[in-house]
Amino acid sequence: MDGKLAEQIEEKLKNFIAESKEDPLSLRTQAARFNALPLCVDWGKCWAVRADGEVIVFSHEDAEPHAEEESDERMRNVALYQGSLTYPELKNLIPVRPNSAKDCPYCTAKGFDPVSLEKQNIVCYCGGLGWIPASA
Repeated sequence: MDGKLAEQIEEKLKNFIAESKEDPLSLRTQAARFNALPLCVDWGKCWAVRADGEVIVFSHEDAEPHAEEESDERMRNVALYQGSLTYPELKNLIPVRPNSAKDCPYCTAKGFDPVSLEKQNIVCYCGGLGWIPASA
């Protein structure tokens, strides 16, 4: 990863932590604790990226959450893509679709455009990419 992107992530993280708007999930506290910029959240977890490009995951429901590197390739892709919708600088971290990838069985294979789903606040299994890695 290039140094400019690392600096941009650090700057976005600093700005995120300094925000004063409501934070019901205490993501700013966890972002500072784990030194990672939140990318996307579901019912119990938050995915975030560190300045070196590592995607981590932690529970935002635990009193004492711990972070771990996200080992699921599909979820890393989902987090990076979803995060790039807020932080366009992250688009370079989204992997290019490999030849071994499969069309998403929930949107692309059924004829739904994942971007149009997101306009309805629905995030597909593929995260909006339209494909999933062979490992999924």
